[in-house]
Amino acid sequence: MVNEAARLDANESETDRLGPTSAGQSMHNTGGALPNKTYEPDTTPDKKAAEIFAKDVAKYLQECYREGRFKHLAVVASPKFLGALRSELDGPVGSTISVEIDKDYTSFGPEQLRDQIKLH
Repeated sequence: MVNEAARLDANESETDRLGPTSAGQSMHNTGGALPNKTYEPDTTPDKKAAEIFAKDVAKYLQECYREGRFKHLAVVASPKFLGALRSELDGPVGSTISVEIDKDYTSFGPEQLRDQIKLH
């Protein structure tokens, strides 16, 4: 699986439009934004893309588990992404993880990746 959003520049994935908490109206005439139910705490575009991708990967792995495509799972991911993925992999899929490698091998080719995994 490839996280296409992570490959985009910030100017390709972000806009300058006002968000749901912009100060169009103000609370108690202070200029502060009115809170609403769609508020999301500050997060970087990279972190948001990683969270969405982690959910996609977890959903895929859960489907594969239900289909009986694996009994044991080895997870290789960058340290930051591994944290996001761990929070999504709970229950039966999480219990199948036998090896976690927290290294960023995204720039490696297939043979180099196999060699690095074999070292672990």
